[in-house]
Formats: sequence, C-alpha cells, structure tokens
Amino acid sequence: MVTDAATFAGGPLARLKAGGRLAGGVAEAARLLGRVRPRAVIGFGGYPSAPAMTAAVLRRIPTLIHDSNAILGRTNRLLAPFVDLTALGLPAPAGTGAGAKTRARLVGNPVRDAVAARARAPYTPPAPDAPIELLVFGGSQGARIFGEVVPAAIAALPEGLRRRLR
Repeated sequence: MVTDAATFAGGPLARLKAGGRLAGGVAEAARLLGRVRPRAVIGFGGYPSAPAMTAAVLRRIPTLIHDSNAILGRTNRLLAPFVDLTALGLPAPAGTGAGAKTRARLVGNPVRDAVAARARAPYTPPAPDAPIELLVFGGSQGARIFGEVVPAAIAALPEGLRRRLR
C-alpha cells in the first residue's frame, strides 16, 4: 500500500500541507481497502500507518494497533480511542492513550528464540581487565537518552571502567 504519511513538523503552512497530504493518503487507503476488502487492518504505529488505519476506522473494518513500547507513540495514541483493540507489548501506565472505546490487551512483544535463550542465560561478569560491551537502544520516545542521559552516565564512571567500554 502506498499512501502519503506526513509529519506535522514546521510552521503553520507546513502543517497545513501535511494535513492535506494525510487526507490524500487516507482517501487513497480507503479506495484500496474498498477494493481489497480485508477482514481486519493491523497497524504497528508510526506515521506510515496513520492513513491506512484511519481509513479502516472510517470504513468500519475491524482494527488493531500494536505498540511495543511502554508509552504509546503519537500515532497509536491518536488512533487508540477509535480502533477496536490495542495490543500492548509492555504494561502501559495510566494516561497513555487508551480511549473509552479501546480495549487494551497486554500481549507482549515477539522475540526470536535466540534472543529469548540469551536472556535466560546466567550472567557471567567480565574478567577484571576484559573489555565491557555496552549496548544502548531505545525507541523514538527514548531517543533523548542517547544525547543526554547515556553520555552523562558514562562520564560519571571511573576512568578505568570507561577505558574498558566497547
């Protein structure tokens, strides 16, 4: 499905143009959904899912959104009151966008067997002088952590420990 999914960043003119592109994307998605006639439409968040999910809601096609984060992303938060089911990857705190019509269910996140097996493995501390591998990851709402929190935390480590980080 190719539909325009616009972000609403920028000034008033840019936002107006984005609204027009989004409306065009919803119209295109509605036409395609009318031809394909799916039994349900599932969205995983992000601006690209907005036109198809909005069109499905308007056409009264059963809808489900899935969010793998602890806090719903902007698109899912806006769609949540209108879709039939919100599948949550993590327990959601209060006020994360589940509207009155929305039924939210904690379903977890799909994880590959190799990743799950590694998570179950016992912790083996590194040797005293061995390198330490540090993996930091986050979603769109966690991006601030990369520029602010992680560098400050690393800077606060003792010099000997910082030198071992890879």
